[in-house]
Amino acid sequence: MLSSKFTECLPYSLSIAVLIIGIVLRFLYLDADPYYYDWIGYITDEGRWVQHGRSLALNGSLFNGNGLHFFMAPLFQLANYFVFELAGVSLLSSRVLTALCGSGVLVLFWKSLRRVIGPQALLVGLTLLAFQTDLVVLSRVAVPEMVLIFFQLVIYFIIVSRETSSWRMVTAGMLMAVMIAIKLTALVFFPIFSLMLLLMPRKTTNAAHVWRDLVLFWTGFTLALILLGSLWLVFLSQQFTGFENHLKNFWTTITRFLVLSDIYGTVSFPFEDPLSSTFNLWALGIWISMLAWLTAARDHVDSWSHRYLTTSAIWFIFYLMVMLTLGYFPSRYMIHILLPMALFISVGVNLFQRLGIQEIIDYIGHLKGPTGWFWLAIVSAPTATFILPLLGSTVPLVGLDMERLGIKMACLFGSLLAAAYVLYRLKHNQQVVRFFLIFPLVGGMTWALLSASVMGYSFWPARSFELYARWWVPALVVASAVAVVLSNVSTRWSATRWAHASTILALFYLLTLAIKIAPGYVNPHYSMKNASRDLGLILSGSSTVVTIAAESLFNENNLPYKSLFDIDWPAEKPEILVVAFRREWVKDIVARNYRQIKAYDLYVSPEYDRSGLSSLSLSPAGVVVTVYKRNETVPH
Repeated sequence: MLSSKFTECLPYSLSIAVLIIGIVLRFLYLDADPYYYDWIGYITDEGRWVQHGRSLALNGSLFNGNGLHFFMAPLFQLANYFVFELAGVSLLSSRVLTALCGSGVLVLFWKSLRRVIGPQALLVGLTLLAFQTDLVVLSRVAVPEMVLIFFQLVIYFIIVSRETSSWRMVTAGMLMAVMIAIKLTALVFFPIFSLMLLLMPRKTTNAAHVWRDLVLFWTGFTLALILLGSLWLVFLSQQFTGFENHLKNFWTTITRFLVLSDIYGTVSFPFEDPLSSTFNLWALGIWISMLAWLTAARDHVDSWSHRYLTTSAIWFIFYLMVMLTLGYFPSRYMIHILLPMALFISVGVNLFQRLGIQEIIDYIGHLKGPTGWFWLAIVSAPTATFILPLLGSTVPLVGLDMERLGIKMACLFGSLLAAAYVLYRLKHNQQVVRFFLIFPLVGGMTWALLSASVMGYSFWPARSFELYARWWVPALVVASAVAVVLSNVSTRWSATRWAHASTILALFYLLTLAIKIAPGYVNPHYSMKNASRDLGLILSGSSTVVTIAAESLFNENNLPYKSLFDIDWPAEKPEILVVAFRREWVKDIVARNYRQIKAYDLYVSPEYDRSGLSSLSLSPAGVVVTVYKRNETVPH
């Protein structure tokens, strides 16, 4: 009895521990250099996303150079202005808002789902959100993404709540307008959440109620948009005149990014994108959740789970379409898709834990016809994917280029066809079907451990056959053996036992995620903070300071500065230039008119992939930031 109570309480206690640790991770050493595998643009962007709030707090003036980032994220700049007024300007205070919102995502997720799903499923979802590298790092840098993710989750839970009311729908619409004012890229969520309202399962089938909720949502959105727009125009008119020119420049800049992706960019995402490693692993959770949902539909899945699964699926599918369609969509935009994935996985895993694996096996055994073939392909897809690196590694042996997208797709389809055919022939053998369901989960955790320790983030063997032959081949053999053993010993496992297995799986994945982010906490670096403070000392009293791509180095000092975004140099040469990522167009101006007085090597995570950075200047230590002073002979 005591043992039974302990096993029931343990997952719930672990979920609280994961929640607390996740919050600590977002604040611990908050002013340290980011430890990130994908992006070093924070050296520029952190400063740009708060520079107008900083300028207003320090100098009483809103604009300092180009107004792009103010028009793009007015409420984010304004929120940071209030933070700077309360806590002063520092690298730490510039990141407090995002750390709070990153923590708020975890608290809201835990609070809203703890009475809806079981503690094991809750632990799975919290593990995904609390320790995933991108979500942790982007909660620790001063960019708007985590603030947007927090608002998305708030709006989502208002919409899907059991306690539907007119005011809730109006409030959701108003918060949507606020979110867009925080950053204009959030506009993409307005049609997605509108579709969610239209297609969301409800207790009533009355279409009038559906359209009423949608109208109320749009009404709240419109009212808030009018109010915010009016306040914005009044505020701007008090700050300066001629902001029409800034708006025109802003729109010109934005249109450069509104391009569609080509076919290569769309299809290559699961192979080449930096986020693909995480996306592909989380897709395993989507996969098992989808199979559980499909199986439970025979017995009429409970209405609450059905609502969560449907709405999060709508969110995931339509955001994925946007993500793969737009040409400019960096990883920090892509991470928004992780939120609906975590929601779908949490509710789906809860459903899987209630069913147990035997229900899914029985359902697969009865699949027939074209629909059956489709679902057999879905079931076998993860197994085929884990064989994929081996096929890719052998491609050079027959004289082909394994980097060509066509070769990658041919390997994928060949592997998928073979796995689906095997499953079709043996679908009535329950041990084989059980292996096809268990092996992907074991293989996924094996890959997660290897990628965290020795193999990096690329699932496709892009570098060397030897690396994959040395690590992935024996790992695949071990994973297969473990899956065979589990397939045999789990034949009589109850649904409760499978729920306990989910807890173990979540803790193992937590370990692999912790390995990835641990170096940033074990040995934190403060090169940005130290360089910024030093700049404040050596440039104190300078007449004009201009920076090119080093705006974040002014977040730990009170220096007045301006940003230079392009090659249109001002008529009066500034006294000081602070330049990061040396651009070619800077060299001639600097060579003729300036002399170097200081250089800083900013720390960059060793995991950062430096390939393709030919336009940037990197020293062995990291990014070079150079300070130049105008020659005395140069006319002012």
